Amino acid sequence: MNENRTQVLSLGAGLQSSALYLMAASGEIDRPDFAVFADTQAEPSGVYQTLWNLGKVASDGGPPIYIASNGDLGTHCEEAARNNDRASNPPLFTGSGSGIMRRKCTVDWKIFVIRREIKRVLGKDAQIDLWLGITTDEAHRMKPSRVQWVNHQYPLIDLNMRRSDVDAWFRDRGMVPPIASACVFCPYRSDAEWRRMKSNDPQAFARAVKFDQVIRSGFSGQNEEPFVHRSCVPLGEVDFSENQQDLFGDECSGICGV
Repeated sequence: MNENRTQVLSLGAGLQSSALYLMAASGEIDRPDFAVFADTQAEPSGVYQTLWNLGKVASDGGPPIYIASNGDLGTHCEEAARNNDRASNPPLFTGSGSGIMRRKCTVDWKIFVIRREIKRVLGKDAQIDLWLGITTDEAHRMKPSRVQWVNHQYPLIDLNMRRSDVDAWFRDRGMVPPIASACVFCPYRSDAEWRRMKSNDPQAFARAVKFDQVIRSGFSGQNEEPFVHRSCVPLGEVDFSENQQDLFGDECSGICGV
């Protein structure tokens, strides 16, 4: 990490980035100058509870947390579908599972929002190290920054920590590990994850079902019906008894899910 660059944590309020924040707040690792949470306004309630808990740590002297947003991603996509307009859509499935739409949500509702907030806080001449909560078992998600003023750093990689190590870090301190950060309608979920949401957070699951119904008409330039679930069956009708591959490790860009 470069002492001449401002240290910023990309805070998703999921497992890994929350651990980084708490490690820094407790003095286990160096502190970032501040953290930024890009709010899609579509996270499950557990993520917002984690963010609220971290906010209490910030108020007690932890690194400042800035919250920035482009608005409600779900509403944005639903309105685009109703109006046959373009959207910053998630990677929705099409063609009976044979295709997947190009993901636009991460860039527009996460990466851009974080960079915009950093510029707001630091000014147009900002030069930063952006901390990303990626672990050694997800090292394939490490990607260089596409802008010169942002340099990506991976403190959990430097600590040689796997996701299971981060989970154990919370449990060893008597804390419940946070759930992954992801919009309630994110297609990057296994059936086990959908099943847990349906059982543990029915309000979030109901919103995902509604989203899946509304976006069926598709967006401008899209010829096939989009679906949230890889089976291309309406989410409310899916049988989640069979486990599917957990797609987070293969597809997530390193901003969501941590």
